[in-house]
Amino acid sequence: MTKQSILLSCILLIGNSIYGQGIVFSDINWNKAIENAKLTDKNIYVNIVSDWCTSCGELNESIFKDEQVSEFYNGHFINLSVDAESDLGRQFIQDYNIRSFPAHVYFYANGHAVHMAYGKVPPKVFNQIGEAALNPTSQLFTLETKFKSGKDLSVEEYLNYCIATISIRKPDYYACEKFISLLNKEALSNQDVITVVSQTLYNSTVTSIAFKFFIENQSEISSRIDANELIKIYNQIAKNTLSLAIKNKGQANYEEYLATITKYFPKELALQNNFIYAPRYYLSIGDTDKAFMMVDENFSHVKIIKNSDIIQKCNDWAWYFYENSENASQLSTALKWVDYGISINNSYDFIDTKAHLYYKLGRMDEAEELATQVLQHYKSIDKDTTNITALLAKVKIN
Repeated sequence: MTKQSILLSCILLIGNSIYGQGIVFSDINWNKAIENAKLTDKNIYVNIVSDWCTSCGELNESIFKDEQVSEFYNGHFINLSVDAESDLGRQFIQDYNIRSFPAHVYFYANGHAVHMAYGKVPPKVFNQIGEAALNPTSQLFTLETKFKSGKDLSVEEYLNYCIATISIRKPDYYACEKFISLLNKEALSNQDVITVVSQTLYNSTVTSIAFKFFIENQSEISSRIDANELIKIYNQIAKNTLSLAIKNKGQANYEEYLATITKYFPKELALQNNFIYAPRYYLSIGDTDKAFMMVDENFSHVKIIKNSDIIQKCNDWAWYFYENSENASQLSTALKWVDYGISINNSYDFIDTKAHLYYKLGRMDEAEELATQVLQHYKSIDKDTTNITALLAKVKIN
């Protein structure tokens, strides 16, 4: 170490005693931070904050003054706190596509960014983030460059990279799928692996590597994920899969996807997703009659489930066929769907739909009675009455 670097280190140590316990944030510009980092053989930590960010201020008390945190960060980094609205803050936000505050960005002494994280976290976790920023096998930007250049990553590097991308809410799903393809059942004892698998499943279809791995290890993975979270994952996989089928308009694939969902999903979730999404495919290819048949066929199964998504979808499908069908039989059946919804949730939105169906079926007295009730309610809650007023006008004409 040169005399100059020794002198600078002494100055920083004196600064520690002056400011008391806590991370010492240097009041210097970026170029000076790089100069000091090179002289002291340290990396650079930048805390990017915003005035409106509540947790940014809480960091000062809950994290930065922690003894182990301050010892680690003062020992390994030149520390800067940067206002998001400053020129340097705006530059960092643009360069690293920062979406949340507080943002923690880590640099080598030469100013090259190597790692990033978000948020207020416990002191132990904050130190772990700092340790990751010092290790090339866990640095977000280092691993991103390596992966995108086509170089092979070790299993550990894949895991670290995937976790880092998930932590900044920008998962690299392609890398995560590659990582999952390398896994075996024994790896599922690692909670970070479960995190990568569950997050990747959110972006998956039933044809993905992640879903195949999930099915092969369904019991083990399901036992490690919160039950409500698991339901969300199943529903998102179904939505992704059937939306893809709608986009591609391939009936053979669509029916194969439905069969896979029916086979591997919990029964109630399979029925629910078939009711919500299956008819959309047939609507997308212009087969309204087939779509109607799918709604009614699935309705007979899902009405025993009685959850809010099913009840709302009963009203949605009833309204769709009110708007798009002139077939009296279909409209009468749609009335059955919305009646079921009303029996569970006596919503005025559902009664509104029922009034419109009565009108289209020529049942004017019943339509007028319900529409009048709905109009009065909408007025009482200051809700737009344009459509229901128009319905009443048409009823009175007839």
